[in-house]
Amino acid sequence: MSIQLADMPLMASLLESDFPEELFLIQLERNPAMHLCVRAENVPGYEVVHGVACGKSAEDAQKIMAYYGFPGRVVCESFEQARVIAKEKKEPIAGLLLEDGEGNCVAFHFVR
Repeated sequence: MSIQLADMPLMASLLESDFPEELFLIQLERNPAMHLCVRAENVPGYEVVHGVACGKSAEDAQKIMAYYGFPGRVVCESFEQARVIAKEKKEPIAGLLLEDGEGNCVAFHFVR
């Protein structure tokens, strides 16, 4: 019997969660063209996945900045534009990492 990702609700929801139409990313002070990238260790089936960090709200993005201690500012992008930003990043960036601001990955969207 083969277990499918869809048979594991927690894992399926992590990867297939709907991202909001607007995402809040962090633009670092030291390099305005670079958005914060963090390790996502809770993506099922992958040891470590790197992604562009984002929050569902400006408040979530502020929490992410505080949690990791990164100086910067919050920028709002459409989901599609955030996907473009992630695609333009060099490997190992693999997608968008939606965080709750407390170091927890709530969803991951692969772009490659």
